[in-house]
Amino acid sequence: MPMYRVMIASGLFFGLLVIAYLQKRKKVPGKIILLFVVLELVMCLYISLLTNYVLTLGKYIRLNSSGAALGMLLGAFIFTKITPQYKKTFIESFVIALPLMYGLGKIGCAFAGCCAGLPYNGFMCVHTNNGNLFPIQKLEALVFLLLFAGSLIFYFKDRFNPLIGSIIYCIAKIALDFLRQAHLYHVITATQVMCVVIIVIFMLLNRQQLRIKK
Repeated sequence: MPMYRVMIASGLFFGLLVIAYLQKRKKVPGKIILLFVVLELVMCLYISLLTNYVLTLGKYIRLNSSGAALGMLLGAFIFTKITPQYKKTFIESFVIALPLMYGLGKIGCAFAGCCAGLPYNGFMCVHTNNGNLFPIQKLEALVFLLLFAGSLIFYFKDRFNPLIGSIIYCIAKIALDFLRQAHLYHVITATQVMCVVIIVIFMLLNRQQLRIKK
């Protein structure tokens, strides 16, 4: 469990550091960056715990990765209303940092043994008291860290679209979730439903954005 906490804290720290760096690069004032980072941290933790509490019908109060992402999205949205002149920078920096935070968090899950995969006896299988399982935590960490690297490349080439980026992250999450143990008991999980809703909303927003540009 200590390594789990270390990796979760590392994900938050490095994610917020990336957000601060990208905003500083776009000449956002230091005070605004600090307030943005603080709000992101508060919303991330609050909505993460609240989401898990709601999904488990009040049984547990634990961190939830999808809830954390939703909380940070709400935090970014709030700040775009407070300082609309930095709207594009806020959204871009937040979206780019998401897969980094999630990927590092999944390394923590691998240490803790939570978020178990499907029964599996092949390459890199995880040995547990309940049998061999698919190494879903390691695969999720790898995929999302690669998505972070790809997002940065597109950002520095000035070709990054946060709406498209978010849709790609959600599609990856939906696909990877099918390899989790939860699919032994459910056809589709609450996290996948949430991701589908986000995809639909962001596709509509992207379509509207394209119409405005035309």
